[in-house]
Amino acid sequence: MIEMKNDENNDADVHISVSSDLRILLKKYKKFLSKKDIRSLLKLGIENPELNFEVVIITYLEKKYDLVEDTFDTLESKEHNKQSYDNIIKELGLSRKRFYFLLNYISRFVIKNKLDNIIKIGRIKNLPHKRIDKIRLKGLLKHKDMERRVLLNPGPVLTTYGVKNALIQHDLCHRDSDFEKLMERLDKNSLKVFDGDNNFKTLFISGSGTAGLEAAMSSCVPENKTILILSNGAFGERLYDIAQLHGMEIVLVKKEWGEIFDTKEVERKLASNRKISVVAMNHNETSTGILNPVHEVGKMCRRYNKLFIVDAISSLGAEKISVRNDNIDICITSSNKCLHGFSGVTLLCINNRVWGRINDIKPRSYYLDLKKYYRYSKELNQTPYTPSVANFYALDKALQELLEEGLEIRRLKYRELNSLLKLELSKLGFEFFTNHDCQSHSILTVKVPEDIEFKGFYDILKQMGFVIYSCKPPLSGKYFQVANMGALSKGMIYDFIFAVKSTLKKLRLKQGKI
Repeated sequence: MIEMKNDENNDADVHISVSSDLRILLKKYKKFLSKKDIRSLLKLGIENPELNFEVVIITYLEKKYDLVEDTFDTLESKEHNKQSYDNIIKELGLSRKRFYFLLNYISRFVIKNKLDNIIKIGRIKNLPHKRIDKIRLKGLLKHKDMERRVLLNPGPVLTTYGVKNALIQHDLCHRDSDFEKLMERLDKNSLKVFDGDNNFKTLFISGSGTAGLEAAMSSCVPENKTILILSNGAFGERLYDIAQLHGMEIVLVKKEWGEIFDTKEVERKLASNRKISVVAMNHNETSTGILNPVHEVGKMCRRYNKLFIVDAISSLGAEKISVRNDNIDICITSSNKCLHGFSGVTLLCINNRVWGRINDIKPRSYYLDLKKYYRYSKELNQTPYTPSVANFYALDKALQELLEEGLEIRRLKYRELNSLLKLELSKLGFEFFTNHDCQSHSILTVKVPEDIEFKGFYDILKQMGFVIYSCKPPLSGKYFQVANMGALSKGMIYDFIFAVKSTLKKLRLKQGKI
């Protein structure tokens, strides 16, 4: 047993049973942790024993320190308001007196220990330069005509100052060795995020995620073979449209929007049709916010020796997915969703076994020929056509930040923010399109209240600094979406909930319903 006292706010003693390793860590960091902090971190460590507990504590303190910084940035600006300040204090769970006490201690902790302790676990090495870059970028952004808004749409997303700063580089030729070094780093770091190994290689195409989907499908289905497509939303329908455009023979397993696939039905299709050579499906069906059974379908594809293409555009970085464990042959994602980069780069993580299977397939597209991208990448560490170089640099920084944060912690953060959104919106009386165990952790599909018109709701929220998303037909007008993708904080979520409350009140007062 150890005893830790919170003298600054006169809380009761905290008694916690811990192992000797945890006892050492708690003593080491006790000056920076409140009773609530300790209980939360211990619960996290117990529920996720595979996590490095010291990494969890340091990450938590860094987040708290960033939040403290954001508070002062807010207070220094002309646009700050009492509600924003109070929300951040509430987020920290501290009195104002303890808030300032912790500011001094945490500042000292980060500056003194970052180079010594944090370099050892691969975290950001130079806090002073990071802070200077942030100040300079804020100065530049003040002169822009566009207002800063919190994006709660499913991409493009909010980016960190580090990722914004990475866009600004000296001009670079994409046929130069410096660009080749950038490509090597992107390939290495992206494989870690995809959970690939030496049997996989990542290709990069300048374009949206749809470019990656079309490249994969048009390059991998032989003319005399069939593609099996699983569709239960708008992006499953997009897979079907791509295949149809290229004149492919299609077997379709179609479900209603939001309905979960019956994996037995999928296996029956595979067992009964020998012409099927490729299976394609979405992981996170963004249009409804449900997760599809990629792992189960992947096992079937490997058992029946089919190539498996997965759209992970809105899930990689937020959800648990592994090209190795899920038997995925081609996994596609985009830079501008849960990787927290800028729009314009699509990533395809490809199993080496694919190349022998598609070697004799005649290209259906000039720009999106995967074999051409593979040849340039393997032989030259380049792309066949001029890439969006600045966006590649931003993606490089976004991947570094993700790996420094840790994949497990990033996923836990997504779960936390998504649960918070759902809880707070539920308290306001909102209902959701689906309620089952296969919910996405990066987006919610929310029913528009019957007494509210969506356009007016959207416009007021935008005026207050928040951008939500209109659903695609046939849900448009009846439902809207709130995504917790990107560099969001709890403080932003609380501010959004406050804005929703205020907006509902304004609209109902206008209608004379209050």
